[in-house]
Parts: sequence; C-alpha cells; structure tokens
Amino acid sequence: MEHASTEEQLYAPSVAESNSTVASSYTGKELHVAVLPRPTAEDGTELEDFECPYCMLMKTIRTKHQWKKHVMEDIQPYVCTFSGCDMSEQLFENREQWFRHELSAHRATWYCNEDGHPEFEAQIDFIKHMSDYHDTRLTEQKLQLSKDMFQRPLKSVGGKCNLCQMFSSRLKSHVSRHLEQVALFALPRNNEIEGSGKAELDGCSSRLGGSRGSGSQSSSEDSDDKLAPSQNAAGEESLATEGPEPSPQTYSVVEEEEEQVGVPELAMGVDWDQLGMTKHLQAEEKQSLQSLPQPTHEAPSNKYSPARPGTVGFCALDIKARSRQSRQLLTRQLSPGELEVVVFGDKVILDDDVEDWPLCDFFLAWYSDGFPLEKAIAYTRLRKPFVVNDLWMQSALWDRRLCLRILDKLQVLTPKRLEINRDGGPIFASTQQAQYVQRMTGVMLPGPEDNDDGFASAQSVSISENGDTLYANGKSISKPFVEKPVNGADHNIVVYFSTSQGGGARRLLHKPSNKSSEFDPHCTIPRCITEKTSSYIYEEFLQADNAEDVKVYTVGPHYYHAETRKSPVVDGIVRLNTYRREIRYVRTLSLAERDIAATIAKGFGQCVCSFGMLRAGNRSFVINVKGFKFAKDNDTYFDECAKNLRSMFLNHLGPTNVHVGPEIRSDMPAQEAASSWRLKGVSMAIRNGDHTPRQSILFLSSSEFLVGKATDDGMISLENDEVVATVIHATRETLARQYGIMHADSVEYILRTSRRAQVKMIEQHPSLDLLVELGFQDPGIVFQVPLQSLFELSWGEEALHSLRYQSQDLGTSMRKDYILLNKATLEDVRVFCGRDKASTVSAQIWTDAFLGHSSLPENFITVRTDLLSNISSFARDELVQAEKKLQDLQEFKNLLSRTITCVQEHQRVIDYNSAKLDGQSDGARAIQRRWCAGEDWQLFRLRWELLFHKFFWNHGSCSRISNLYINMKHDAFHNLPISSWIATTPVRTDSTEMSTTDNSGEGETGPRPQSRFHILESPSENDFTSPSRAISSSLQKTYTAVKALTDYVKARQYGITDDEKPRIGLLISLPLLREVVDDFEELQASGEAKAFIYFTDESHMRGLFDSIVLGLPQTRIKTMPEFDNLSQMCFELWESATETEDGPEYKYSIQVSVSPGCHVDDPFSIEMDSKHFIPSQHRVPIASHLDWKEFMTTLKQKYNTVQLPKEFLPVNVSEEHKNATEDRARLLLSTEDQHTS
Repeated sequence: MEHASTEEQLYAPSVAESNSTVASSYTGKELHVAVLPRPTAEDGTELEDFECPYCMLMKTIRTKHQWKKHVMEDIQPYVCTFSGCDMSEQLFENREQWFRHELSAHRATWYCNEDGHPEFEAQIDFIKHMSDYHDTRLTEQKLQLSKDMFQRPLKSVGGKCNLCQMFSSRLKSHVSRHLEQVALFALPRNNEIEGSGKAELDGCSSRLGGSRGSGSQSSSEDSDDKLAPSQNAAGEESLATEGPEPSPQTYSVVEEEEEQVGVPELAMGVDWDQLGMTKHLQAEEKQSLQSLPQPTHEAPSNKYSPARPGTVGFCALDIKARSRQSRQLLTRQLSPGELEVVVFGDKVILDDDVEDWPLCDFFLAWYSDGFPLEKAIAYTRLRKPFVVNDLWMQSALWDRRLCLRILDKLQVLTPKRLEINRDGGPIFASTQQAQYVQRMTGVMLPGPEDNDDGFASAQSVSISENGDTLYANGKSISKPFVEKPVNGADHNIVVYFSTSQGGGARRLLHKPSNKSSEFDPHCTIPRCITEKTSSYIYEEFLQADNAEDVKVYTVGPHYYHAETRKSPVVDGIVRLNTYRREIRYVRTLSLAERDIAATIAKGFGQCVCSFGMLRAGNRSFVINVKGFKFAKDNDTYFDECAKNLRSMFLNHLGPTNVHVGPEIRSDMPAQEAASSWRLKGVSMAIRNGDHTPRQSILFLSSSEFLVGKATDDGMISLENDEVVATVIHATRETLARQYGIMHADSVEYILRTSRRAQVKMIEQHPSLDLLVELGFQDPGIVFQVPLQSLFELSWGEEALHSLRYQSQDLGTSMRKDYILLNKATLEDVRVFCGRDKASTVSAQIWTDAFLGHSSLPENFITVRTDLLSNISSFARDELVQAEKKLQDLQEFKNLLSRTITCVQEHQRVIDYNSAKLDGQSDGARAIQRRWCAGEDWQLFRLRWELLFHKFFWNHGSCSRISNLYINMKHDAFHNLPISSWIATTPVRTDSTEMSTTDNSGEGETGPRPQSRFHILESPSENDFTSPSRAISSSLQKTYTAVKALTDYVKARQYGITDDEKPRIGLLISLPLLREVVDDFEELQASGEAKAFIYFTDESHMRGLFDSIVLGLPQTRIKTMPEFDNLSQMCFELWESATETEDGPEYKYSIQVSVSPGCHVDDPFSIEMDSKHFIPSQHRVPIASHLDWKEFMTTLKQKYNTVQLPKEFLPVNVSEEHKNATEDRARLLLSTEDQHTS
C-alpha cells in the first residue's frame, strides 16, 4: 500500500469511503463510469421501494432518470477545479451553482466602461490597460472595491479544462462529466448491488489500473502483471457470480510514462517504393492488436467499426470540403466502393468536442481561415488515425521565414534573401511542437515558455541615397527585389524596380478576377523603411525563363503534376477559363525538379502538397510552399491523386494488416453516445438559367380591330395574319417617328419566328400626360391627336443552349455533394418553378441531373406562379417609392453622369462601325459566323438602338440601367466577336479626324458621330478581320462604368435603409418564405430526409435574401451578392441525435448559404468555348450554424410585419406535398423500372 498517500492526494474524501484504489492517470472521456443500477430483487428486476445504499434512507424510485438525479444530489460531485480557491472544500448542490461560481470567481473578464476598448481575461492586463490608457493606477484595495464594476463572467461557453488540460467548446458539460465520473467511481460496492452494474464498476477499476493512457501500447498481459498478488485468474468473472463476495481487490497505481512528442502514423512514413508496410510496422500493428483490452462482459457493438474496409475522414470547413475540387477527389474515392468517406462539416469541427468527432481510419485535414488546427491535432492524438498530412508541420508553413529555413535545411535552392525581423521571429504554440519540428527538420525554434529570440532582430535598417539598395544588420540586397510579408497568408507582395529600369513597383494581386498585378510608378520606398515595426522578407528578383511561373502539385514523393502560367510581373493581365481560373499549361518536370518535389513532400510531411518554382537559366528556385492544395480543373490530376491515395489506404488496411477500424479500446467512450450531426434536409431557391434579354417596343395604333382582339388581361394572339400585319404597320411608324430607326424589317422577322413574341394592350385611349411621359407627345406643343390605344410588343427571354450545360453541371455537382453528406436526401425531392420558360427549362434539366435520370415523368415539377412569379401591387408601389428616393441621392447622380458620358462615347463608335457594316453584305458574317437563339446582325443592331434610345430618354430608371448591364454581359458571353468589333475605335488617318483615341478619357461629349467620321477612308475587306486595328478602351470602360452604377442601384433598388429592405423583401417573397418555414417544420417532424427546390426569378431571390439574411446575427457577407444565372439561396437542416438513458435526444441547427451562380466580375476576360458555359460558383455560408428554434421563431415573427392583398396569398401547398409524395414516388419507381427493362 505504498501508493495510498498518492491516492489521497489525487482524490478528495467522498461521502462514503471507497474500498477500491484507482490509477493515477485517466484523461477526459476515456473513463466512462455510469450510475450503478438500483438494488434488484432475487429475480433480477430493479426494486422501486428500497433503502438507498448511499443515503441510507427509504426511497421510492421508479425510473432511471429519478435514480440518477437522486444519486447525483446525494454525492454532490461538483467542486471547484481551481487550486487555491477559498471554496475548494465546498460541495455544490447542483451543476448550475458550481459553474456559476467558476464563472464569477475564476473565469471572468475585466473591462472598462469606454466603448470599443477590449476585454481582458488576466487581471494584470486590465490593470496595465487602466494605467496606460486611462491614467488610473489600481491598488489591490481599489481593485477589490471596484470588482463588481469592472468584472463580469465570460460570455464564451468554451475554455480549457483544468483536469485534462484540453480545450472544450462546451466547458460546463465537459468538466462536470469529469467530476461526475470521479465521484461515481469513488462510490462503495455495496452487498445490495449485484449483477451487471457491479461487474461494470469492477471492469472500470481494472481498466484504470491496467491502461496506460491514450498513447499506451501495453498489452492486456502486461496489465495483468501489474495487478497485486491478490488478483486471481477469475478476475471480474468471479464478481458477477452469486454467492459470498470475494475479498476486496486492491490495484497498484500505474505511473503514466512521459508522453512522446509526436503525432499518429503519417502518410509520408509509408514505404512508397513498394507501397507496403515493412515487417517492423506489421509487427507493431500485430502487437497493438494484442494490446487491446478484452471486454469484461460483452463484445463491442458492430456499430463501432466502419461498415466498409476503411473510412476516410475529411476534416475541413465547408468552404473547402464542399468545393468543386474536394468533390472531384472524394467522389473518386467512393466510386470503386472500397472506402467510405465521412465529411466532418462546420458544425462538428467548430462546435463539438474532439471526443465527439466521427471515427475514421484515414484523416485528411485542410487548413483555412477559421479552421481550429489545435482541435484537429488533439483528435489525431486521441484517435490515432492514419494522418495524410502532418498537422503540426502545416503550421510551419504559416511563416515564410520558417518555411525558407526548412528549405535551406533540406538543401533546396531558394532565391537570395534579406530578412527584416522585428517580432523575434516565428514561434510555436507549444514547446512540444517546437521540439517536434526540430526533430523533423533540424530547425530549432522556441516555444512560448522559451526566452530565446529565435531569429536575429534587425538592429538597423537603411536604404541608399538612390533608393536602389537596402541594408540591414551588415547585409544588403539591391533592386530589383521582391518584398514579402512574413505571414504566409498575407499576399500583399510588391516587386520593386531599380532606377535604371525606370523605378516604381508592381503590386501582385491575389485572386482579383482578370488582373494579377498593377504597376505603381510612385512606389519606390520599401515598406520596412516606412513601417518601423513590421517584418518583411526581401528576395532577389529572378528573370524567369519564358516569363513563366511553375506550380507543382504532389501526391506523395513519387507523383508530380506541374503547370506553368504567365508571370504576373509581365503585364498583370490574366487569361481566365470558363471556370474563372487562370489558364495554365501542363508541363513536365526535369529529374532535378522531381527530386525537389520528393524532398519537399517528405521534408514537410505533406503527402498532398503544392509549391511554387521559378526556372532561371539551368536552375530551379523554390519560392513558396503551400501545403495541402489541389490542382484546378484537371481530370488527369484528380484521377492520379485519388488512385495514389486509395492505393495507400488499401495497402495500409490489408491483406497483411488486420483491419479493426479506428483504434477501439474498451476504455474509450462509446461512439453512439456522442453527438453526430447529419444533414436532415434542404430547402433551396434557385434563379432561372441563362436566357436572352427581354426586349419591347411601345407603339400607338388607332385600329379598332386590334383593340377588339385583346382579351381581359390585354393579351393579343399573334396567330391571325391580319393581326400580325397591323402590328408590323404600327411598329414601323413608331420606330421611324419615335426612334429614328428606318430598318424595320426585323420586326416582321420577330413576329413571325420568335416563340416568345407577344403583344399586349397597355391602355385604351391613353391620356395626354402619359403620352408626354412616354415620349409620344412633345410637351411644348399641344394639339389634338386621333383616338389611339397604347400597345407593347415584347420578345426575348428564350432559353439559351448554355442554360442546358449550366443546369446539368449544377445538378450533377449538387448530387455529388449530397451523396457525400446524406444520399437519402435524393430519395424525396420536390421541385417547383415559375411560369417563365427559363425557369421551367432550368428546373427540368437540373432535376434530371440531380436525380440521375435521363428523363422525368410528366407533372413531376409543379408550376407555382403565386409563389415564384407574381409580385403584389403593394410591393410594386414600394419599389416605385424606393426608386424615387434613389434618384435623389447625390452619389447616384455622380455615378449616372459618369456612365452617361461613357455610354455616349460608346454609342458614337458603335454607330460609326455599324454604318460600315450596312454597306457590306457579308461583313457581319465575316466577323461572327454563329449566332445564339436565332439572332442575326439586324436583330443585334435593332436591340442596341432601342437600348440606347430608352437609356438616354429615361436614364434614371433602374430598369433602363439594369437592361444596359444585362445586354452587355449577354453579348460578352454569346456575341463577343461582333461586340468587340463594333466597339473598336478605328485608327485615325489624320490628327483632326477623331477625338476618340485608344486611351481616351471621359472627355467632352459631342453630337452624333455621323458628322465627325465622314472624312475617314472607306472600309476595305481587311477592316472586318484585321487584327491590326487599334482596340479601343470604349467597351471595357463603358462596361466598368455601367457595372458600377448597376451594383449601386441593385443594392438600393429594393430599399435604401435597413428598415425598408426587409419590408420590401417580405412584400415580394412572403409567400415563398412561408413555404420555406412549412418545409422545415415538415423536415423536422419527418423521419426521412427530403429536398424542396424552388426555381424563380431574380426579384424573388433578392426579396428572400433581404427578408431573411438582413435579420441574421453576425453574417459574413459584407455586401449583397449578385444573383446571376442559377444563383442559389440554400437552407439546410442538420440533426444531432445523442443517446441518453431516457432515449435519444435530438438537436437541430440551420445553415444558410448563398451562391452568386454563374457569375464573373469581368465577362470580357473569359475565353469562352462553343458551349458559352460558365459553371456556378459554390455556395458560401453567410453565418455560423443557427439554432433551429430561434431561426424559425424569427421567420414566423416576420409574417405580421407586412400585409399582402388577400387574393395574392397562396394556398398552403405543404398539405399537397404530403398527398403527392406517394404519387411522385410511384412515378420515379416506374421510370426506373422502364430504364432497367
């Protein structure tokens, strides 16, 4: 009993003395001790009326919950976990009192009353703040008197546990579980308590005495050897038998060995030459299997082990885990059926304790902003999975100085550099991590407890008189050089040029659309001179071969994928593909470069890795190492990446390795008791796909025949030839008189060929004021006009061929996404759409791809105009009032004035070039041979003449501004050759001929260009195709101005103030919002996963966004996204089931995400193919997971904030959902049967 004193120090005296001693080491959830069952009768049934063996009183207890509550109230397990506390001897009656004490006494923050000042967890930091910023010196006496004024409990529910030293986001539950387990373990084994509960207690005791902690590899035989001699071979089995109780067993305290610094087995430790484990590793694996403690009374449940041979855990935030690149890899891992993929997800990663994370055999962690790397490291040390990328070494990539130092140790060539260190150099979060990195790389860095400065601080920094040479600590570097911040996540990199090169600098841009850099002629002084406290690295600027950078991607040390791109210092212009990615070219690495790739992959412990390289002369220089990163949009790379990883995983599992799943030990907590979040269902609104712009012409006609053909809603059928002839005659007169357009043959073509052409009577016998407002009557001349009626001819909104590719791609991507998260979501899908053609076609194609069907039954998609097409009159009135307020804003007037100037200049160039094409029969065909949706040169020209006329007539109208932007974007995708040609400024033949030069500014505006261009030379055949024409900035400048104005208008078109936007949004989207709420209530109550999809237009998307998102707390979106083609607003319901004694306890959360759809900021920078197809951007969460009840309550409270016309309120189609579910299921099954047969 030499360890008795140690035991007394470890555990405080309990209410009843324990007959067992315990081990000195147990951590966290590894000790799983439950409340012992109630006393039992002779037949084994639990008694309801009995004498409690703990409080020695007669009790009547009928349920397990009552029994557990009674035991906890009696033993009072809750004590303060802070050493030196005045109340350390007090036993708190319940968990609330205990945690309130710890929050107020030990886990409090200090704050001052000044707005904007920070809070402090440490009292000494608060005292220093009061002294430095408020000139107030707080003595101990003053501090105690003002404690209530300046101190308050922590708002966060997370923190570090004093018992196991681990961080928990649910600290109250985590620490209380420790205290309950210790108190329960200390309870005596009474003679009245028999059966399995008694065996369970003894089993826990033996495991505590025999286990060696989370890192132990000792076998069960070794544990038995450590037991006291009084332990017999029968062990726990004898305790479970009836008869006299054996003599008490005593267990020796097993001292825990000092834990080795390290992480679980790494992918880079694999023998890649043979892709197999060595005999030594096989022996270790066999030994670890033998060391697993055997169960005391029952075998582990099968649910602990993976259902497949191996489970791949992908631990990354949703922005990375659900990206297109991740899906391409993970779906390839699933395709052979050999591995199972588990995506952890934001909710698990950010909110759950690592003990509750899913089990996996292979662990891939992808760091990004906000990712808790420390939790991922703690998970790998707890569960010991096969780690693909070394997590501790990932943090070594955050500091460029450390990364370069490691490259030096690896003898990898890097550019000459000069470091300016003013922060003491890089430092690790712990000394253990510093020691680990030193053992891996040979680079010694300090931990937080060390006093070593690490890297030499810059004592003196200066620059030469001509500004070309930088000096620091006796070293120098001359321009041109590259300036890099030491933080690897900071991409503000600058290249400085010498005075002999012209001076100035080029700032490199990170993911800025079509620009990779921009030149600044005034930037000559390095930032280390102007910023006295910042640290920088200055590297020699290398002249790369062919002006190209090389990007290398590795999967292990023997697979490399290399791509080259144009160096950003050339001109800063980036060519993008349809995926909005920079166009790159696959290249082959030399033997020396392959050795570099293998060295970096091994040296940094990163199986999946990427790094940048420059080729200068005959040598290759590494300029950065990025760690876990995939190549973009290269199927060959992803095929090889998946194949290499799968081979590595399967080789690790068998056949020489016996697979037992993640390291399951009997002292581990049961996985089914942990919270596990899964996708329960989704409700999503999607905007319609790509279609031609809507166009219209207002015209007057005195034809009573035309008036008589109008229906009650004003629509006129065009099936009658006489109606068509009348409309052609009236529109010709209007185009000639009103618009000055003489070539009206296009109107007849539109009426006879367009499927979307329609005529509507706006008003019979309109008033004079309306005619003046529309431009049909000169306000200065009042005369009698014959009685005429006002009509509108409209066409357009035709579904384009690009819509098919967009919808198919989005449906397929979402299918892959939800198969990874919860494939049951695909089993009950309900799709609704508006009445417009683009919505119905988008819904049809998307649903086919999402469900994996080549065709769907009729009536599978429901058309709901009340939800997805109509806008109430109340909303239209509010929109008119918001537009009037917008037009009075000075910022709007300034942007509008600039845009008008650009559009006028743009129109002059287009008119001139269009006049040249009118004299050439095949001129337009030579420029653009293929047209989309039946358009041709004449229709193209008519469209732009109408656009210009309407814009200049009422340029303050939001719809006119939006139409101009939509048409420019449409032509950039579908009519780029002709759009570029007619917007190109011609070469001047005389200095007096044109004021529109290639680099013209906004300048002054003049008359129409016909009077200014007549002296230019007549066009030749080469004018239509010659590449030597000077490309004008007119097109790009006009688009930039129009887009800036459109962005400003759209952000305020649906309300200017924060009160107006949600109100107008609700007036537009309230019926759809109600339907989303009903969907979630059905999802929450249902036991099956479901998906509700709504295809609608842009106005409903914006209304839904304003009505919901603007009221959410802590949203991550700073500005409203542009809801482009196939943009999405997604609401996902997530469910967590936690097993308790009273059954499963369910929790729900909601994640809201938004995608701008098939959008690109500068469509003219995209190199389109014949599909004219741009994939949709992936969705981005706009906030953290939201509580289900709070979210639903918030939405329901919005119902009564606005009032819609009664006739506009839709029926509750959720009831129809229930009635139609079986019909839709039968339709799907019948379709599958037809495909099968």
